[in-house]
Amino acid sequence: MLISLAPGSRVQSWIRRVAPVSMTMSTPAEGATGPLPLGTGDSSACSTGVTATASYNSSNQVSWTTVNSAVNGFTYDASGNTLYDGNNEYWYDAEGQLCAVQSQRYTGAPVIQYIYDAEGAWIGKGTLASAPSSYTATCAPPLASGFTLTVRYLVDLSGDQVTELSESGSETWQHSNVWSFDSGSGAGKLTATYDTLRIHYSLADPLGTKRVQANALGQVPHPFSVLCG
Repeated sequence: MLISLAPGSRVQSWIRRVAPVSMTMSTPAEGATGPLPLGTGDSSACSTGVTATASYNSSNQVSWTTVNSAVNGFTYDASGNTLYDGNNEYWYDAEGQLCAVQSQRYTGAPVIQYIYDAEGAWIGKGTLASAPSSYTATCAPPLASGFTLTVRYLVDLSGDQVTELSESGSETWQHSNVWSFDSGSGAGKLTATYDTLRIHYSLADPLGTKRVQANALGQVPHPFSVLCG
């Protein structure tokens, strides 16, 4: 099962309770790209051959997995948000949105902070000079001392990401997304993405999960998968 983090969502038990089966899964990258939509990721993760099992507590929350070997178990707040999963520490804002994450796999890992607008849309991310003082501490205001903006997102009226701009040095365009209206869900549906290399078309299954990313020639260099093995 390949699980990732969704912008603006709470990082809860990221292994869904299923019948006891072997699952191949991957953990989020160490703060490199920020939150990712649930059910997306590099399909190469399916070929790693990592078989995962998990234990659950009385609240049906993951308490241990063979993937990250969190010896002391996972830590959750009163709302069920994951604070520590054996690899990463997480912080949340007053709205319960994920506002910062830091990998604990190595010393000196960057603290990545996410920025939301007043309506909860993810509009940017950056780095903090130091981590929040505790699990329950709120993240620094976006313009506070110690915060450095690295990426900015332009969104439409529905909060869908339209353009990504790099703020490292001079502001640089990275990519733009094309959205269409999905009559089934009543929400925007990602149709295509322009970047510095080419245009990519996103194809989803009937449930809306992205399954294929094709180029202008109809080739499929990047298949996506949720269930593996």
